[in-house]
Amino acid sequence: MTGFPIHTPRLLIRSFTMDDAEAMFKVFGDRETMRFFSIWLAKSVENARGFIRWVTGMEREHGYSFWAVVEKETGEVIGDCGLAPLEGHGPEVELGCDLRRDKWKHGYATEAGAACLAYGFNELKLDRIIAVTHPDNIAARRVLEKLGMVVEGKGRHYGGESVIYSFVSARE
Repeated sequence: MTGFPIHTPRLLIRSFTMDDAEAMFKVFGDRETMRFFSIWLAKSVENARGFIRWVTGMEREHGYSFWAVVEKETGEVIGDCGLAPLEGHGPEVELGCDLRRDKWKHGYATEAGAACLAYGFNELKLDRIIAVTHPDNIAARRVLEKLGMVVEGKGRHYGGESVIYSFVSARE
């Protein structure tokens, strides 16, 4: 992949390894972090390993996935961000991001999301990327709006209500 891993001023976005399971359990095992998409709530490090197996398989199949977000200053994996077929099967490609709660409100989600959108449009040559979030997830909605995504409508994704955002490439 050209341009991968992705570097931003404060973050490295790279493929997951099984060594990242403990760090991702800190994200997916936190009820507050996962309250809007509780289907991802991990009950063990093994659940986090299952997520890593899923996303690395997706990356092999599609050339993109949800990737590890590493804080450059500390070298710690602080969450995931990337692109994936919507709900794992598409056909839409979605942007997704989950960060450890102590890393919220630092602009990391916006920084990682912008880098992944740019990768999707510039490297993968996608024409459209969507994002879905729970209607009450105001923080996620603000991030998506900062990224220039616009509300497209409502739906049901990942077992619950959702608001659908989209971003269309300037190439269209």
